[in-house]
Amino acid sequence: MTSSLILDTSVLVWWAQNSKRLSFPAREVIDQAPEVYFSSVSVLELEIKRQKMGKMPDNLDDEFRRFGFASLPFNGQHATEVGRITQLEGHDPFDRMLAGQASVSNLKLMTSDSYLLRTLPQLTIAA
Repeated sequence: MTSSLILDTSVLVWWAQNSKRLSFPAREVIDQAPEVYFSSVSVLELEIKRQKMGKMPDNLDDEFRRFGFASLPFNGQHATEVGRITQLEGHDPFDRMLAGQASVSNLKLMTSDSYLLRTLPQLTIAA
């Protein structure tokens, strides 16, 4: 049985750009997942980085929904879980928030971050 997924920010961008950086096996996992989510955390991260990223759609939430992905807002339970995942202390805060969401929501976090993949193998899947 395939798990439902939450995509990290890089994976979302690669999917939207049809980038070769997103492997064929990862695309198959996304296509076969019962549900694929994007986080409000990723939208925030991209908005913060908008100047560096270049041209992006005006409404990222709508763009990601257009691909059939469901929005997952970041909430208090997710925030509490971030503090419980002590292996990620000092790591990128956006990644920590996504890991918290994945843990609380019983999702696999698809990422290319080798540290996350190595540190949280039960929670992550390679992009």
